[in-house]
Amino acid sequence: MVREFIEGWDLVQVLGEGTFGEVKLLVSKENGEACAMKEIDLDCHPEAEDSVKKEICVHKLLKHKHVVQCYGSRSEGRRQFIFLEYCSGGELFDRIEPDVGMPEYQAQRFFNQLISGLEYLHKKGVSHRDIKPGNILLVEHSNRSLLKLADFGVSKLLSETGQMETFVGTPYYIAPEVVRVAQRPFEWYTTKADCWSLGVLLYQLLTGERPFQSRPDRSPVTVQI
Repeated sequence: MVREFIEGWDLVQVLGEGTFGEVKLLVSKENGEACAMKEIDLDCHPEAEDSVKKEICVHKLLKHKHVVQCYGSRSEGRRQFIFLEYCSGGELFDRIEPDVGMPEYQAQRFFNQLISGLEYLHKKGVSHRDIKPGNILLVEHSNRSLLKLADFGVSKLLSETGQMETFVGTPYYIAPEVVRVAQRPFEWYTTKADCWSLGVLLYQLLTGERPFQSRPDRSPVTVQI
């Protein structure tokens, strides 16, 4: 059911659900322009309050053709809204055929775009920390798919040392040094952990399966940062 959410903008549908809320599609009545809106109810998820503030702070710093653009944010009581670029092509995950992957030329094109986006993040002093097919979106541009890094919910703006000590990410894609911080005191990791996740993703693009398995009782890690 279409309804007006903000003056001049209709709420059309729910695009998906995340750990702490929903992503919805807004369409302008004036020109038909589309926008994705991430909504978090902090009464239902009070533990997410600090993470959401940090996500907004980090994401607003980023402007790159291979990063989903953050247009801004607003709050109403305990509900927080983040307005994002709408990526009509869906998730990269849906382009990977199970046990097959995709043609090598296509995987190479996507991987080059990913490297470009990740290089930009690291130059800006940001570590994504949850690179996986579900956090990569696509838009159609000049009859070609343009890839966009998305979901900065567990991203990190680095300190001068570039060291991180929080165990965070999604099983299958987490680098060994990130796992070690949960097992040993005084361990740390750097943005190179994102490169490990990128390598896992490349394997998945080419084969349609992940190179590593995780225990079935392990769900994606979402912790305060």
